[in-house]
Amino acid sequence: MSSINLSAVSQDVSDAPFAASAATSALPPSSSLARDSNSTVRPTNTASGPSASDVTATVLTCPSPNPTPVTVSLSISAPTSASESGGHGNTHTGLRPRGTFVTAKTGPTSQQCTVQPNTQGVGSCTVPYFPDFRTFANTSGQVIDTGLAGIETVTATAAGFPAAVTKISAAVPGLQALPTHLNYVLVGSPVSGDPCGSATLDHAGVTQLHQTIVDIANAVRNATGGLIRVNDMSLVSGGTFDFENTWRPPHFGHRRGREVDLGFRGVTTGGACLNFNVTQLRNLIRQVTGVFPGVEADHYHVRVP
Repeated sequence: MSSINLSAVSQDVSDAPFAASAATSALPPSSSLARDSNSTVRPTNTASGPSASDVTATVLTCPSPNPTPVTVSLSISAPTSASESGGHGNTHTGLRPRGTFVTAKTGPTSQQCTVQPNTQGVGSCTVPYFPDFRTFANTSGQVIDTGLAGIETVTATAAGFPAAVTKISAAVPGLQALPTHLNYVLVGSPVSGDPCGSATLDHAGVTQLHQTIVDIANAVRNATGGLIRVNDMSLVSGGTFDFENTWRPPHFGHRRGREVDLGFRGVTTGGACLNFNVTQLRNLIRQVTGVFPGVEADHYHVRVP
């Protein structure tokens, strides 16, 4: 019986050292698909580590002294479920951009490779996979590379062979949801009870950022009696934070889990909206972080190294 085995092994195209991981999906003679685990790469311009994966399709056919070459077609499918979306909702405008084969950014989302089986009927071909990679200019004209996080599906097909599938995850490692705390409130839909309004609920970050937020919240509570409002951090897997649901910035930061927006307004212990003295709030943040925060429309922007 003929079969295709599809695997993906992470690689870092910058040649920096990394610990390789692998994902394999195989179609055994029983004609049932078996997937071991996901290969993981980093979303574009987020963290060190593997930035691409080698996707290898292996075919198994009948032994022959003169085996016939096999053309394998590979295609990339965008995430189809919330668990694979990388934190992106289902209310976006337009089609979700996908990763590419062969080259980053400009490569195709489908590709063919040719397998030349040996006399035992076994052979393979390999194609590089790259996660979503796009470039935008911010309001200052600075050009920034960015890309979506999430889990994409690679499918391999060939005439006369059953299909094989593997999944490749683009994610920033080490991000965790910010826990609740007595001295701050998480704001944004679907959180209810925010007396100052609402924004996007995306509170993932590294533990260093978590501790910084707690320290600022404690300082603000001691000085003012109020609770700070914690707004945007990062999506659960990092990558492009498209709070306007368009698959692209305006959020050029918030990709790595190391940034947070803290509102100029807070909340009283009684649950009412509280207008902080913004200069006092700025100074309290500096006391904790050692640097003044960035200033945006209605909040301070805090970043940890």
